[in-house]
Amino acid sequence: MRTRFLLPLAALLVPAALAAQNRVDSAQVAASEAKIRVAIAFLDQTWAQTFKTLGRPYVTPRVVGYDDFVLTACGRVSGMNAYACSLDGTISYNRSFVALLMAKTARAIGTDGDMGAIFPIAHEWGHAVQHLLGLDYSSAVDRVESDADCLAGSAVAEADAEGYLQPGDLAETEYALGLVGDAPLVRGEWGKMIESINAQAPLGSVPVLTNARGDHGNARERVAAFHRGMKSGARSCVLGIPLRPGG
Repeated sequence: MRTRFLLPLAALLVPAALAAQNRVDSAQVAASEAKIRVAIAFLDQTWAQTFKTLGRPYVTPRVVGYDDFVLTACGRVSGMNAYACSLDGTISYNRSFVALLMAKTARAIGTDGDMGAIFPIAHEWGHAVQHLLGLDYSSAVDRVESDADCLAGSAVAEADAEGYLQPGDLAETEYALGLVGDAPLVRGEWGKMIESINAQAPLGSVPVLTNARGDHGNARERVAAFHRGMKSGARSCVLGIPLRPGG
């Protein structure tokens, strides 16, 4: 990327295999922090404009990087994760976690890998947007995480439209989503059939089913949600989700 909250706690959980490979140095952490600072400014500007267009109040999330742990209104946040807490409007992330994603993405794609660090922040910002919009996911809990990926995709599309994306940024995002995607619930043809049902479903009904052992979706499902946001925009991500009472 060129340099030019619904639930009390929403988390981007990290597979144990990835967490065990936590080998980043201070220079890698500093590099990812620099990229994140630029992304924060862009995400804030983009969503502030979106809310202004909608005529809805917008509050900038407070983004906090931590090394060991951080205390939020939702409780203690620790480990290799990223969290959005709607109770105090914070987005917390482990600095080594995003630096690791950036480093692994860079090695795999042959680029700087910056979207590996940026996407977790964009995803958690999506949760903040869900909360600020007053959306009620109580009857569509399977959409909470995929819609956050979708909202992140809509923000990346805006970055692309404004000329901020570099060659390889989309490939970086897809690779990083592969690192943090949940394990598939069913593999083989049955798994593909479940995922194809989602792929063919109309906007506002995805996911119909989820082929994942966790809440976020497997790698292919997460990439599909991201591209749905890029292609169809933020409105499509939350289509059919009602407002909370008084929201």
